[in-house]
Amino acid sequence: MSVNRDQLATSHTTSERNLEYIQRKINAFKDGAIDGFIQGMRIPNHREMHYYNQGYDFGVVLYNKQQEDSE
Repeated sequence: MSVNRDQLATSHTTSERNLEYIQRKINAFKDGAIDGFIQGMRIPNHREMHYYNQGYDFGVVLYNKQQEDSE
C-alpha cells in the first residue's frame, strides 16, 4: 500500500488545525485562570467561553486557597 503526496499534505494540515484548536482551548483556560486569580473579574464574553470559565473557576479556587493559607 502506498501513500500519495496529497494524502500526506492533508494529514499535515489536519494536525496543524488540531494543534491550533488545542492551543485556543489552552489559551482560553489560561486567560480565565489569570482573570480569576489576579483580577477577580470575569469578562462577559470570550471566544472559547467554556474553557475560559473552567480556567476562571480554577483561578478563583487558587486565590481562595492562597487566602486560607496566609491566615
